[in-house]
Amino acid sequence: MKNEIKIMRPGNIPPVAGDLRCWWTQSMLEEPLRIEVESVGECLKLHEALAAYDRHVANKERRLPHSSYGGLEEFVDGVWLEWSSDNINDIQALAAMIAEGLAELPDEDYPDHE
Repeated sequence: MKNEIKIMRPGNIPPVAGDLRCWWTQSMLEEPLRIEVESVGECLKLHEALAAYDRHVANKERRLPHSSYGGLEEFVDGVWLEWSSDNINDIQALAAMIAEGLAELPDEDYPDHE
């Protein structure tokens, strides 16, 4: 995607297996913003911040908010694939389950967790 906006690690270090990147877009017609993250939890926080910003801008401009949405990708076998974990299909499903108290963040988001 030639117009894709990417924020990469310093020095444009190429991704390695297991790397994560969060994406966000306001429309299926727009290229998503992609930002490398360290964890699933970091992506969820970023989604919350971007959604709040979208609502703020819509309120300020007195218009309906965009139907923004986002996801999380993991670098696997040389390609970026949509993230999934166990029985959870994507990060939006995980966020909904956490909000309802039906799930917690995966253990990798708690390095000292035992």
